[in-house]
Amino acid sequence: MTRSSVIQKDQIEGLVLQHLLPVMLEKLDAHVVFLIKVKDLQHNVIGYAQDLELDRNGSDGMKKNRVLQMLMQYKNDLNELVENYVDTLEFATQSEKYQMGDAEYYDLLPSINLTYTVVESMNIRLAYNKTLARPVFRELAPYASWDFKGGYRKIGNPDLKRTTIDNIDLRWEYFFASGEVISFSGFYKYFTDPIEQRDSPITNNPEINYENIPNSHLYGVESELRKSLDFVPALSNFNLGINLTYINSEMQEDSTFLSAARMTDPDYPATREMFGQSPFIVNSYLGYQNDSIGVRANLAFNVSGPKIILITKGGLPNVYEQAFPLIDFNISKQVAKNWSVKFSVKNILDSEFKQTYTYKDQEYYFLGYHPGRTFGLGISYLID
Repeated sequence: MTRSSVIQKDQIEGLVLQHLLPVMLEKLDAHVVFLIKVKDLQHNVIGYAQDLELDRNGSDGMKKNRVLQMLMQYKNDLNELVENYVDTLEFATQSEKYQMGDAEYYDLLPSINLTYTVVESMNIRLAYNKTLARPVFRELAPYASWDFKGGYRKIGNPDLKRTTIDNIDLRWEYFFASGEVISFSGFYKYFTDPIEQRDSPITNNPEINYENIPNSHLYGVESELRKSLDFVPALSNFNLGINLTYINSEMQEDSTFLSAARMTDPDYPATREMFGQSPFIVNSYLGYQNDSIGVRANLAFNVSGPKIILITKGGLPNVYEQAFPLIDFNISKQVAKNWSVKFSVKNILDSEFKQTYTYKDQEYYFLGYHPGRTFGLGISYLID
């Protein structure tokens, strides 16, 4: 018996899938339990085909016809099996199919504020309060979603805990006039169960998981100035605002992660800055307002320092989002009663958005692009 003189086993499997599987899909939407019963029928068909291989009598065409007749019989049997199965199957309720998600938190969130007035318009404030940050749905949902911007998968963690934060602030402030202030502050924050994005250690390609990490803390100083420039006659229509913040944060790596990292890098540090925390933040603006001619304009500058956006595996360098200096400008002009036009430009510097990691003092791109400048022109009508 030559190889071409028999109907091969893989041919029979193809016939089974062609004739039996569509019935199963149509009748029961591929219910997993039912697949087991279909598989039993398939084994019977394949066994019958193997018996045909041992039969040296008869032509190939006759053998194929016998198999098709047998398949039609099994198709009829399968129809009956489906109908009986649907009648007797007790479908699970929605609560039995899926584990319902819930979360119950009982948190005491105290807030204490003390204000001491040194002289008129000058205060010293001391405050303590406790706040919390709950994980969002994407961070909790145990399924994969694709980050099209970063080019990697993210998988939620249903076991995440919410983060609680203890805040202490000390502030000195002086008011020049209504809406004008200069202040200096110091602050301290203690984080219980903060959440980080980490590259999964068990996958080859980047796959981001959300995890609670050991408790962390930060402290810093902040200064703020909001002042009209009307003390200079030529600048009476201008006002200035600036906010400067310096932050030092620290977290302790857990022992399991640290042991794995030091297998690759024996000098891997036991502490580092917190995930997503920039060491400095600058916000400032220069405003112009002249009601006599109906013109308002604003020039704003904002930048924050490098911050970790991905904790990598195996002691590899973490990924940082680099500073993205941003200058925006907008101006509006009243052209008629209740009518005004506005022009705006965003990202005047055409700064580059980039995420990088550093290896042996050499910076490498993880992600980088130029978002470009954005120009806007609009007209508005104020309804009295």
